[in-house]
Amino acid sequence: SHTHCLALARPPMATWNSISFRDIGAAPSKAPSSPSTPAPAAPAPTTPGRATMIAVDPSPASRAAVQWAANIMCSSPADTLHIVHAYAPPSVAVGPFEHAGSEEERVGRQKIHEAVLADFMQFTKTATAGRCAAKGHLVTGDPRDALLKASEALNVDMIVIGTRGLSTAQRVFLGTVSNYVTQNSKKPVTVVPFNQ
Repeated sequence: SHTHCLALARPPMATWNSISFRDIGAAPSKAPSSPSTPAPAAPAPTTPGRATMIAVDPSPASRAAVQWAANIMCSSPADTLHIVHAYAPPSVAVGPFEHAGSEEERVGRQKIHEAVLADFMQFTKTATAGRCAAKGHLVTGDPRDALLKASEALNVDMIVIGTRGLSTAQRVFLGTVSNYVTQNSKKPVTVVPFNQ
C-alpha cells in the first residue's frame, strides 16, 4: 500500500532534479583526412561564452522562444543554451489538504515531461545547427519558483521565456509564469511574444 504525506495545500517547493541530456553542441565539421594525417583539433574557446536559459513547456510559444535564443544567443561554440522544463509533481486535493500522488503517478508524470524535454532538445539541435552547446534540465516544483531556482543554479546570464502575446493587463490578471519570472528574477529576462 502507498503511504501518503498530508500537508497544507500550497504550491510544492521547487527541487533541483537536473537530468543531464547529452550535450548536443557540435564542433565544426572536419575535412576528411588521410590515415597518416591526424585531423586538426577544434580550437578551444578563448573567451567565456554566454549562458542562456530557455524555459519551455509544450506550446508553440516555447518553440518561438527557443528559435529566438538560437538565432540571437547562439553564435559561438563557447555559448550554451540551457533548455529547462519545469513541472509540478502530481497531487490530489482532499478538502483543505493535499497528498502526494502514488509512485506510479509520479513515474508516469516524469516520463511524460522527459519526453517533452527530449522533443525540445531535438528542436534545439536543429535550430542551433551545432553553432553552440545545448543542455536539457528537468525540474520539479511550482514552475514559477523552480525556474528561478534553476536560473541561479545554472548561473545563467539571461532567461528567455515565451508568452502567448497577451497584453500587460491580461498577464497581470492571469498571473502567468512569464509574468512571475519577469517580476521576480535577479537575471535579465527576455519575453518572446507568440501570436497565432
